[in-house]
Amino acid sequence: MATMTPCLHYSIDSAPDGKNVILKIWEPFPTNRKPYLYQLNYRLASEAMARQVLNQHLSLLGGEEIRANQPLPIAGELSGSQDATVSMPIA
Repeated sequence: MATMTPCLHYSIDSAPDGKNVILKIWEPFPTNRKPYLYQLNYRLASEAMARQVLNQHLSLLGGEEIRANQPLPIAGELSGSQDATVSMPIA
């Protein structure tokens, strides 16, 4: 049975315009060769929308969704399948 490990990092910051939020999502590289496999940057209208995007991404990686009432720090790690992107099948 594979163990669940933190594999998805995120941060939610105010956009420079003060009207939107910037959501950054990245997955660390499984070895020390590079800092991350990918990084996504979204400009969104609200933190609620940032939560929706995080939940969509977590579902792709096999992680547990963030509940609407769950406190969410502005930056952190979320769990998904171990080495989720590396083992993701490509059809």
